Amino acid sequence: MAPVGAESTPEGAAYFEFLKGRMLEGLGRVTDALEAYERASKMNPQSAQIRAEIAALYARQNRPVDAINAAKAALKLDPDDSEAHWVLGTVYAAVIEARAEDATSGSRTRRTRRGAAAGAAGSDASAAEDALPTLDDAIEHLEKARPERLYDNGLHLALGRLYLQKEQYEKAIGVTSYVFEREGSIDAGFLLAQAYDAANRRDDAINVLEEALGAEPEYPRAFAYLADLYVRQQNWEKAADAYGRAAAASPEPLEFQLRQSAALVSAGQTGPARDVLTKVAASNPTEPRTLYLLAEAQRGVQDLDGAEATARKLMTLAPKQPFGPHALAQVYAQRHQNKDVIAILAPYLQSADQTILQSRGIAPIWVSLGTAYQDSGDFPKAIDAFQHAKQVGGNDGAFGAYLVQAYMAAGEKAKAVQLAGEIRASHPGNLRMMTLEAEARLQNGEKDAAIGILKEAVTKNPDDAQAYVALANIYLEAKQYRDAESLLQQASTRFPKDITIPFQLGALFEEQRNVPEAEQAFRRALALDPQHAPTLNYLGYMYADHGVRLDEAVKLLSQAVEIDPYNGSYLDSLGWAYFKKGDPTKAREYLVRAGDMQPRNSVVQEHVGDVLFALHDNQGAVAAWQRALAGDGRSIDKTAIERKIEQARKR
Repeated sequence: MAPVGAESTPEGAAYFEFLKGRMLEGLGRVTDALEAYERASKMNPQSAQIRAEIAALYARQNRPVDAINAAKAALKLDPDDSEAHWVLGTVYAAVIEARAEDATSGSRTRRTRRGAAAGAAGSDASAAEDALPTLDDAIEHLEKARPERLYDNGLHLALGRLYLQKEQYEKAIGVTSYVFEREGSIDAGFLLAQAYDAANRRDDAINVLEEALGAEPEYPRAFAYLADLYVRQQNWEKAADAYGRAAAASPEPLEFQLRQSAALVSAGQTGPARDVLTKVAASNPTEPRTLYLLAEAQRGVQDLDGAEATARKLMTLAPKQPFGPHALAQVYAQRHQNKDVIAILAPYLQSADQTILQSRGIAPIWVSLGTAYQDSGDFPKAIDAFQHAKQVGGNDGAFGAYLVQAYMAAGEKAKAVQLAGEIRASHPGNLRMMTLEAEARLQNGEKDAAIGILKEAVTKNPDDAQAYVALANIYLEAKQYRDAESLLQQASTRFPKDITIPFQLGALFEEQRNVPEAEQAFRRALALDPQHAPTLNYLGYMYADHGVRLDEAVKLLSQAVEIDPYNGSYLDSLGWAYFKKGDPTKAREYLVRAGDMQPRNSVVQEHVGDVLFALHDNQGAVAAWQRALAGDGRSIDKTAIERKIEQARKR
């Protein structure tokens, strides 16, 4: 209370009106409060404090233009007035944020949840001289207000957001961590994580979010951001968990559920992904993305009939969109029904809307079509499809990689080398692209160049086991067995838990007909993962091909087929094991299926011919052996097959 008689002086009267204004505002009588403040200002026109209080009231009432003018008036009286700097900094920050949100949404009428920004985004702000403040303006005023408001979390977080927009990441980390360390709020943790992430400190960003969400778990946006960080680390299991928690905390969980299921698929957990998507599809039966992901998850658990039904439902739901045809084609591809893939995709691509055909999202469909053509031996059409994929796929080297592989399959070695070199040049240091060029150059007879590229890959990727495997593969294809073995032994010490190392060692020893060493290497791989289907297949086929331990060969290969029942190589291996056991009838069941899936695989077709000949189907045997001669020509003795054909014709 003012002293008795104090109101008799101008300063005292001004102080009395000032206190009266605060009381009236507290009672919600804003107009009366402003009138009291204005009377106080007239009584004491040199008081910056009164002008600053008026500015603060305008800001609290979402009147940014009036707030700005009053704050500037206060600063003319006292350039160091902390309250006026706080008002200007806060209002400027809100105006900047509202403007950014409007630009993002495309709406000039959108309002932010923050009070001052709501008015700042309106027509009042557009008419004001200060309606377009800069980041530097807002930062300058908040920095000047900060020393007097060290416990004002809102100021620090606003300043942190401004620093983040200004790309002053260390400053953003400093002011935001100041708040987070004091109170651990989720808002501070969320902003601090963004600052760490922008500063390339992703692990710190993850740690902060995990700590913040542990104390306040009902924040779906923060969980989604944490999941996105895990995705960038390719930590799919944790990403799926975070997306699931985001969905549980959100009133509109669909988007998070779809991301969760995609992460589960990437983590190889297609069963849980299918369970999530089945529930989502039940409550969102017309959501195309849900059905597409559900079909993908169903394929992952080998429920191809279910995947086909889902894909057909999707085609009915959105007949002009590519999702349904692509989902159905993927089912056919998994069954190795290449003719059906072509029959569904080629007509769709011929009739699709030009907008769709020019979109980047159509590229995977061209890839699926090209793969079906290539597996069918129609290389010109495969090349044409992959060229379309590359054209719409932009700078993504993966689409060009398919085209390189098609050139190699078609025997167009020079084109393969040229394109592979161009792709690697635009993706320097990328292991896949280096491997691709090395393979192309090796096929073109440039052995030393191929080895040199992958030696460079090992140097540039010393902590990536696949770089060693890629170089070992080139050594193996070049028949430099000692170099391959030395490299893989070195890698096995460096990467003791990587299954591809002992697997590749087993393949190396088997290539040299060293069955005992190959067996040991494959057994080491199975010790790491007893369900590793490629190892089960390779070991079982080795036993069968050498005519040893045939019962165990059948057991191993049956496991591989159970894991991947539509893998033509596994079916061929199991059929061959039965054939070597002297059971051609059982062998035929698997070998004919394998032959249908892999019509250009010369080894598989030779096996089909052998089993049909044993069953006295001479005509079928000759046809299969002729397919073997016309196929890829790998790992066969053409002269021996020609003798078989002659023998069958005589019989």
